[in-house]
Amino acid sequence: MHRINAAARLSTVIRRRWCSEVFNHYKQQKVHPVGQKGDYLENPLEPAELERQQAAEHRWMQFAITIKKAREDGPAATLAVIADGHALSDELGLALRRPGYDASLHLEAAAIHEAAGDTEKACSAAEQAELALQADKDHAGTMQARYKKACLLVKLGRHAEAEPCFRSIVQWIFGDGRRGTPMQQEAAEKLRYPAQFGLASAICPLGKFEETHELLGECLPYFANETDIENTWRCLAVAEKCFIGMKDKSSTLRAVERQVNWAKRFKLDDRLAAAEERLAALKAAA
Repeated sequence: MHRINAAARLSTVIRRRWCSEVFNHYKQQKVHPVGQKGDYLENPLEPAELERQQAAEHRWMQFAITIKKAREDGPAATLAVIADGHALSDELGLALRRPGYDASLHLEAAAIHEAAGDTEKACSAAEQAELALQADKDHAGTMQARYKKACLLVKLGRHAEAEPCFRSIVQWIFGDGRRGTPMQQEAAEKLRYPAQFGLASAICPLGKFEETHELLGECLPYFANETDIENTWRCLAVAEKCFIGMKDKSSTLRAVERQVNWAKRFKLDDRLAAAEERLAALKAAA
């Protein structure tokens, strides 16, 4: 459920960004987006164009009501309505383009598929969101959707495909993201450590242990200081695999000891027993 909520928050961010960009677009042209009386009516829309856009807006409003009810009915009903939303977007076309909203529907579908255990479909939906945002030149949204896709690729064991995705995100974060708009800078800062860890988790199984170690040195202290329970645990798990690959027995032992201490501190009972068992085996072999 927390995955669905996280995707829903990301979808909301994308929708809000889209609304802001559309408003600014019409403001610059001094045309009110729906031709109502307002401050930007110096060049009002033609009656036929106004009617077409108002009809499109009305259909989107009806869709918003429908999907709200579908979410209350459950994941299956939501997925069916999401498909209707994509069809509506294609039908309306330039009458009322909503690539950001379209992408948010793909991300919502990805979260539902992932929660249901269908990671392949979730990955495909995340890729569709990435393509929609990329076509709209929404760089921050594209990177967020690409990050989601890359995480799912790692989950599927497709590490070689995930690596270039994470690398492009990290490159954007320390390049155009930092030099971009305030919104892009905010997105870059939020993605920084998750993307670095994502890259580490992708390249560790590929045998790139030295780089994995460097990346973990960046993100593990951050997650631990933020008391991010899940990401800290995942970092420690990758660190253990990294040190095993490097044949560094003492560092492997310390990584597992930290896992045991972390599990005890936050009462991760479902993971504690397995970590203690590994720790005992490492000490016996030392």
